[in-house]
Amino acid sequence: MNRKCMIIVDGISGAGKTTMLVNLVKQRGFIDYGIHRATGTDWVHGSLSQRYFDMTQMRKWENDMEEVLPTIYILVDADTDIAHQRQTFKKDLNLDENPKIVQSLFHIHFDFITSFKNKIKIDTSEDDLETCLTIVSDFIKGVENDYYKA
Repeated sequence: MNRKCMIIVDGISGAGKTTMLVNLVKQRGFIDYGIHRATGTDWVHGSLSQRYFDMTQMRKWENDMEEVLPTIYILVDADTDIAHQRQTFKKDLNLDENPKIVQSLFHIHFDFITSFKNKIKIDTSEDDLETCLTIVSDFIKGVENDYYKA
């Protein structure tokens, strides 16, 4: 059976979003369509720039997605100092200007705002990549099994 699902990966710069997604694609055979600025990222950066954000439209989009495919929202988190070191090591200048504020906003979005039912928060500064991948992969398998059962 060809099981399909939508996976949305959010988090601060340097948390390990790309590393997580690249390895999930390899491990699970997913296709990365590279859709950026999903609801969490859009809400966080909209809040930072005091840009109008239509919460009703966001929740409608989230609910519509969940009706079409099992949707999994992954918040990839990390200690902000570790995340900054990772970005600096990679010579990636795409740094969050106020990482602690950005991180707090992602937590608020994850805990209180998003309407996605299947969501997981993983801290990449606490566990190695293999452990994080196992935790996330097991979570995805559980969602798939619930969605596609009999």
